[in-house]
Amino acid sequence: MKHLSALLICLLIYGVSLAQTSSTTFSSHSSTSISVSSDNNSYSYTAAFDNEKTTEVRKTIINSFGKPVESTSRTAYWEGDGFSISLKTGKVKIKLDKITNPGKSFHLKIEDLGDQISEALDSPKTPPTP
Repeated sequence: MKHLSALLICLLIYGVSLAQTSSTTFSSHSSTSISVSSDNNSYSYTAAFDNEKTTEVRKTIINSFGKPVESTSRTAYWEGDGFSISLKTGKVKIKLDKITNPGKSFHLKIEDLGDQISEALDSPKTPPTP
């Protein structure tokens, strides 16, 4: 745990030294791990979780973005102007290019989706992005 704390502190110091607004957060709850990164150009959210929570995460994404562009029994993929969401059994990745998709309301929708997924995984709310 001390090593993880030291790593987080180093990552935060490094992020501040880049003179960009960014945050990286790692949290774990049970066997859930969440990573969030945001700066002026991009946003990413990655979560690994128990396989049985995949259905709940899929429902959460569908509620916000509708049916996936591609889907199998084990994977689903959504994409659009400057964003992608990929879901595999036990893992979700959200990526947003804020340059390609400059709409602030859409940025908030993507970030809110990350919060909703965290709630569905029974994890604390992801920290606010600056």
